Amino acid sequence: MAWLWAATAAGTDPLGAFGPAVALGFSLQPNLLRLGVRLEATFPRGTPLPGSGGEVQSFSFAADLEACLAPALPPVQLLACANAGLTVLEATGQGTARDDHATVPLYSVGPGVGAEWLLHPSAFLRLGIASRFYLVKPELVVEDLPERKRISTASVTATLGAGVRW
Repeated sequence: MAWLWAATAAGTDPLGAFGPAVALGFSLQPNLLRLGVRLEATFPRGTPLPGSGGEVQSFSFAADLEACLAPALPPVQLLACANAGLTVLEATGQGTARDDHATVPLYSVGPGVGAEWLLHPSAFLRLGIASRFYLVKPELVVEDLPERKRISTASVTATLGAGVRW
């Protein structure tokens, strides 16, 4: 069976700032195991640089591969997932002497849980929480200032959406 879903989301980005996002997923489920892809994009958000009067404006895109155990308890299907993926952080300094731009690739792994409520044999509502633990945490450096902004250890996103299956 194939599953396709879209959702609104809220959570933290790699810099630790909280805000909205959107997510899209596709998966195949031949049995109890479900394999899929999850895409997510955050809306722009700002993270202050303490002591400098400036901030980092950022947004991110993430693509994850998911492997889930998906037992069905009709009309609900539960999900316990393992994720591995790539997040691309786009960050721009604002209000500093040198407002620079950085594109930072981040590799991550993490767990996720969710539930899907079947509204119809081919339609469902989805509620989920996914986390990403970043394997490498580089620093964003503001030139000519002592401030540095380190990538967070993890980010968490909660999603609420709908989808179709066939």
